[in-house]
Amino acid sequence: LMSLMKMPHALDLIADTTEKVIVIYVHTETGQALREAIKEPTLTIEGSTPQAKRQLIVDDFNRSYGPRILLGQLHTMGVAINPHERCSHMLFVERDWSAAVLEQAINRVRRLGQTQHQQIDFLDCDHPLDGAMRRVANRKLKSMGILVGDE
Repeated sequence: LMSLMKMPHALDLIADTTEKVIVIYVHTETGQALREAIKEPTLTIEGSTPQAKRQLIVDDFNRSYGPRILLGQLHTMGVAINPHERCSHMLFVERDWSAAVLEQAINRVRRLGQTQHQQIDFLDCDHPLDGAMRRVANRKLKSMGILVGDE
């Protein structure tokens, strides 16, 4: 997986901040590798996480004394959760071909009433597939903006 090539940089970015951060990935293997590599308490939301438990995890993350790292599988982090109360930093270790899926996840920290600066980071590598995914998602996102009148 390309995400394993990005792991050292992801760990550096996580270590370089004392603030809460949401780390987004696609593959469950990437989530497992992150859990094993991060040397502090984390919370995780994946597709296998029961819906009823997801909000409890977000509530724990939103507590000022709760763990500062929330690991989330992209397709489960895009809907019905709001971890923005104490977090405005999102780090994407992996991408999706769909700009809408990426935007939906980003909107978890870009919420109405959010007063903090939001920092969204995408880790990319020089692999051709990573570059292609970035170009396709950016092109789709631009097309979405034109369709909804944002440009």
